[in-house]
Parts: sequence; structure tokens; C-alpha cells
Amino acid sequence: MLSHIWDRIWDKPVFAIADVSRHFSVVRPSPTCSIPDRPVARHRGRLGAPACRGLARCDNRSATLAPMDFVGSISRRLSSAEREALSNAVEQLDDFLLSELVELHDETKPKRTRLFSGQFLPSRYTDFYDFAMLRRLYVCLTVVVGRLQDQWEPPRCRGEELVLRAVLEHSETCLEEETNESTDAFADLRDRLFNDFDHEYLFDPAFDGIDDPTTDEGSQLGVHALHPSAWFTPFRPGSLVHPMLS
Repeated sequence: MLSHIWDRIWDKPVFAIADVSRHFSVVRPSPTCSIPDRPVARHRGRLGAPACRGLARCDNRSATLAPMDFVGSISRRLSSAEREALSNAVEQLDDFLLSELVELHDETKPKRTRLFSGQFLPSRYTDFYDFAMLRRLYVCLTVVVGRLQDQWEPPRCRGEELVLRAVLEHSETCLEEETNESTDAFADLRDRLFNDFDHEYLFDPAFDGIDDPTTDEGSQLGVHALHPSAWFTPFRPGSLVHPMLS
């Protein structure tokens, strides 16, 4: 299924589909999902960044597959219910991104649902979320999930950070709606999986303009690679990102 859809939406594939999707192969359910208003994770208190706001409930009643396997250092920190929520979140984000890519590729569609970009990306950059941007974010998703399953290493670019943020954010949503319980497990994972939380500035209106070094915020705080034009540039010289992000 994934290969069929990708053939439709990737105009000029450079690599075989196996190179993109080898990081995870899941058969996705067809859930309806949304993200209710809720308190932000504790590590974001310093920025006051809003939680993702969404469309409908996280419905996994049609999901029949066993949860995905995750690398031991991550799996050991999660309960069975938390691992299942993480697995469901990955499957649903995969659905959201592919659905939005198909919509963008079909010029006959009069409007977009923005299932992924409308819920998990900074709202200030809506005009940047075109087909080229989202297909690269899809590559970032496969890379990040591959590391969660195999051998973890921190994100190498802003795009990888943003999809990892989406995975953890949506995992909390799925867990809360499946069990009616909250947990600190995913907040703890954030503290361990990210090198820093500079990307959270993108979700706080108070820091609009921080990506511009000519503004007071941008020049004083010295945060780099926040503008969408730099989201797929490696953070460190010599660090490599997936070739499809070039």
C-alpha cells in the first residue's frame, strides 16, 4: 500500500521506495483522530507553548496489529499501554502525512484538511507547507521511527525534531483517550531523546520572529535553524541527513 501511494505522490523518485520505508513497515488502520486541548508537557513551561489542538478523538478500534517493537532503552521506560499508544501514534501520523501528500498532489481537490500540518507544525509557517516540504517531513518520520526501533540517536535536523515532537505529543493523546489516564512517561522521553528544546519557540506566538537574526529575539537568543528554509540542514558540520532531504 505504501509503495502504491508513494508512486503516485513522488514526482521524480531518486531512490527506491524500499530505501524510504525500510525503517518501518506497518499496515495502518483508518482512525479518526483529534487532539483535545490539554495542559502542555512540563518541560514546555518555560516557553508557555500551546499544546497541539486537533480535530477528533484518537480512535484505534480498527487497529488489529500488535504494537511495534522499540529499542530496549526506550521500551524499558514504557508500560505496555504506553508502548501501544506510541505505536498507534506512529501509524496515525503516517496516515496523516500520506493523506495530506495525496491531497496536495491532487490539484482537483478544492480544499485541504491539513491532517498533519494543521495539528503538528507551527501555524506561523502555513504557507511553507507544500508538497515538497511535507514529503521531506515524511522522510524524517521514517528516519526517526527507524531509530526508535533500532538504535536511537538524537535528531540531526529541525525536521526530525518536529516529527519526533509530533510522535510524542500524539502518543500522549492516544494514551489519554484509550486509558483515561495521564502519564509522565512521554515527557520523560522528551528529556532523553532531544538535545534541546529550541524548536518549542516555534509554537509560542510570543517568540514570533525568533527565526530572524535581524530581530531582537533572534539576535539575543542566538537560536539557529528555526526558519523552514533550514529545517533539513544538519545541525552540525559533517553530520549527515537522509539523501532525500537534500
